[in-house]
Amino acid sequence: MAGAVRARPVDARALLSVSIILKPLDLRAHDGEAEGTRDGSIHPGARQRLEHTDLAHLYDPGAASFSAVSAFAAAHGLRVVESSRARHDVILEGTAQALNDAFGVQLHTYGYGNGEYRAHDEAIVLPAELRDLVEGVLGLDNVPLHQPRLATGGATQQLTPAQLEAHYNFPKADASKQRIALIQFGGGYDPADVQAFAAQCEVPLPEITDIGVAGSDGTAGANAPLSRATATAIAEAWRTATSFPEMIAKFGSDLSGFMTTMEVTMDVELSVALGGGASIDVFFAPSGADGWRRVLYAAIGEPIGGAKGPPRPLPNVISISWGDNESAFGTAMLKIINDTLLAVQRKGVLVCCASGDRGTSNIWPNKAGTECKVANVNFPASSPVVVACGGTSLAGPATALRESSWNSTVLGLTMASGGGMSGFFPRPAYQGALSMIPVPGSWLGAGNGTGFRGRWVPDVAASADFASGVPLVIGGVSLPSGGTSAATPLCAALLARLGAATGHPLAGLTSWLYAQKAGAACRDVTTGDNNVCAGTLGFYRAGPGWDACTGLGAPDGALLASALSASLPSPAPAVAG
Repeated sequence: MAGAVRARPVDARALLSVSIILKPLDLRAHDGEAEGTRDGSIHPGARQRLEHTDLAHLYDPGAASFSAVSAFAAAHGLRVVESSRARHDVILEGTAQALNDAFGVQLHTYGYGNGEYRAHDEAIVLPAELRDLVEGVLGLDNVPLHQPRLATGGATQQLTPAQLEAHYNFPKADASKQRIALIQFGGGYDPADVQAFAAQCEVPLPEITDIGVAGSDGTAGANAPLSRATATAIAEAWRTATSFPEMIAKFGSDLSGFMTTMEVTMDVELSVALGGGASIDVFFAPSGADGWRRVLYAAIGEPIGGAKGPPRPLPNVISISWGDNESAFGTAMLKIINDTLLAVQRKGVLVCCASGDRGTSNIWPNKAGTECKVANVNFPASSPVVVACGGTSLAGPATALRESSWNSTVLGLTMASGGGMSGFFPRPAYQGALSMIPVPGSWLGAGNGTGFRGRWVPDVAASADFASGVPLVIGGVSLPSGGTSAATPLCAALLARLGAATGHPLAGLTSWLYAQKAGAACRDVTTGDNNVCAGTLGFYRAGPGWDACTGLGAPDGALLASALSASLPSPAPAVAG
C-alpha cells in the first residue's frame, strides 16, 4: 500500500485465526454457467434458491480434505475452531508465532494514513499434502481492499427522494417485507442524523439493525461514526471549501474518518428514503480479503463463528458502495471472493456494487503519481454475478430531467462514472454481443494477453452528481449525496421495490437484463464521458446502446416490473445454480 511503513513485528503471542479455503469436489461449484456465462434465458423468478444443506452438498470438499487440514493443524500447534462444508473452509487459530512457522511467513504491523494493518512479504508455503486441496489461505493479513465511492460538494439543484422516485419510475409497492443489506468497511452513522433525515423526507423510519462481523484477530466491526462535534465541524467547512488539499491541511486524518462516516450515513439515509419501508441491515466488516469473504457469508446466514441467537432473515438485495481496483486484489483473491458472491447468488440474493468514481483510472491522486497510468475497473462491481452501478448527472426541470454520464469537479478533483473492461473475469455470454474495444493501458491479470475478452462494467447507472444530490444530514449539517456510492443504494432500493411489486427473487437479474430485450427497460444515456486524466489515459464516451460509462442506461422501475412479470414462464422450472 502506498505510503505504508513497516512499524514492528506482530506480537508473537497474539492470537489470530486463518481461513483455509478448500476446493469443492463437485466441479459445478465453480462452473462457467453459474459464474455468469449464462445467456439470460433463465428468469430470476425461476432460479432455485439453495438452502444451507444444498450449499453444503454442492461445495463439500470431502472428508479427506478436512482430515488433511486437521493433521496439518495438529503438527503446528494450531486449533481447529470450526469447519464448514457450505463455505468449504476450515478455521484455524493459533499464536502469531505458530502461524508464522506453519505458513513460512513473518507477520508485521504496518502504519499508514488511516491506521494500521497486518501483512507479510513472503509467499505462503503449504505442505505437499495440502497444495492440491487448498484454494487459498485468508486472515494472515488484513491489508485494506476497500475505498468508499462517494463525492459531495456544493449542490446547485438538489433533488428530493420523491423526485428521484418519479424520475426512475419506482414501482408503487410496499417493500416492508423486503430487506436491504448494506456492507461497510469502517465508519458509521449517527442515529440522530438518520432520524432527522427521515423527518426531513417525511418517511417513517424502517427497522435498522447493526451487525458486527468479527475478523481474524477476533475483534468485530461496529457502528463507529466520527464524533458528532468533529463531523459537524468538517461538514460545515466542506460546504465552503475549495479543494481536498485545503481540507486535509485543516483536518488531517479526521477527514478520512469523515468520509467513511459520510459513506455509511449516505447508504443508510438513501435506503431509508427510497426503500419503501424495507428493513435495513448494516454489516460492519473487518479489513482485507478475509473480511470481504466473512461479511458476505455473514449476510447470507453462513457466518464464520456461527450465528448468535435465531437466524436472521436473508436480505433480498445487498448494496456495496465500497471496492478497489482488480489489480489491488490480485487474481487469487478475485477468484475466492467471486466464488463467495456466486454462493450469495445461489442463496437467491441480488448484489449491487458501485463502479467507482474516478473514470477509467479508478485511483485517487497519490504521491506516487500512479493515478493515470493504468486503466482499472472496480471490484466487486466487475464480478459477473452482480449488478454494477455507474453514475449519471441530472439536469433540467424536475419533471423533465435530462441524464448524461457523470463527470464533474469536486473540491478541485475530477470525478466520473467508473467503467471499462475487467482484466480477470472472462466476457460472460450475456455480454457476448458487446463489441467495445478496451482503452490502451487496461490492466490484465496474469496469463491474459492483449486479445483477452473481459466482462464489461457497468450494467446500469443512476444519479451520482453532487450538483443534484439528495440533501443528507451528517453531524446535523445538510450535505448533498453523490458518487456511485449514491447511485448504488438508489438502485438497490429500486430493486427492493421491484421485488415487492413482482413477488420475484431477483438473483440472476444481471444476465436477464441483457436478454429478451429487458435492456429496453433502461433509458439509454447517450452523452458525456468518464475522462478524469485530461487525455493522458484512455476513456469511454456514452453513446447509443450499451457503453462503458452508463451500461444499459438508467433503470425504469415500472418497465422492469412489467418485463419481469410478463416473461416469467409458467410453470417455473427449478434450475440449479
